[in-house]
Order: sequence, then structure tokens, then C-alpha cells
Amino acid sequence: EEVARQQSNERLRRQFGAQANIIGPWIQTKMEEISHVSIDIAGSLEEQMSNLKTYEQNIINYKSNIDKLEGDHQLSQESLIFDNKHTSYTMEHVRVGWEQLLTTIARTINEVENQILTRDAKGISQEQLNEFRASFNHFDR
Repeated sequence: EEVARQQSNERLRRQFGAQANIIGPWIQTKMEEISHVSIDIAGSLEEQMSNLKTYEQNIINYKSNIDKLEGDHQLSQESLIFDNKHTSYTMEHVRVGWEQLLTTIARTINEVENQILTRDAKGISQEQLNEFRASFNHFDR
């Protein structure tokens, strides 16, 4: 009976580890991509907004993977499994990363929306805006 329990626990560890080792890097990659989109001065604000909305939808669609990982984490907790040699990611790491990702995409979309409103209110051309952004990015390094 104990051997069966240990085998079941190991299966849960492997299952959680395999998913976490995919989800953790995915979250990190999306964070980096979003920061590149927000820094990239190529294209109009509307094009940036469109790209960000696509990223946001991809992120929202990925939520089912997080939910499945949560389910596996719950099973692990119920089986009193508190360590996992198959991954360096804990559920807490994944939750924090996920919340940061959601916050970052929302904040970035908000910033671009504000830039569009400011541009339209002040009558600034796209060329002037690109020049401002290029100067800011140059001196912000």
C-alpha cells in the first residue's frame, strides 16, 4: 500500500513538474515580449495597441493551463507532497508571475491608450510622437 502511495505521489510530482517547467518559462517569455512591444518605436500607436490586444488575448487564452496546474497543485497538497525535485517552480512562483503578467499587459495597454488620447488632444503628428519616443528611449537607458 505504501509503495502504491509513493508511486502515486511521484506521478503527481512529475505531472506538476512537467507543466510548471512549461508555464514558468512561457510567462517569462511573454513578459519580455510585452516589454519589447512597448519599447519598440516602429509603427503607429494603433498598431502597437493591436499587437498588445493580441498578446492580451493569448494570455487570457492560456489561463486554462494555469487552472490545470492549480488542480494538480491541489492534488499534491492533499497528498501531503511539499517538495518536487522535477521543477524549480512552485505554485506560488507561477501565481506571482501570472499576476505580474496580467498587470504588465494591462498597464502597457493603458499607457498606449493614454498616449493615443494625448496625441489626439494635443494634435501631435505620428512623426513627432516617434521622435519624442526615440529621444526618451535614448536618454532612458
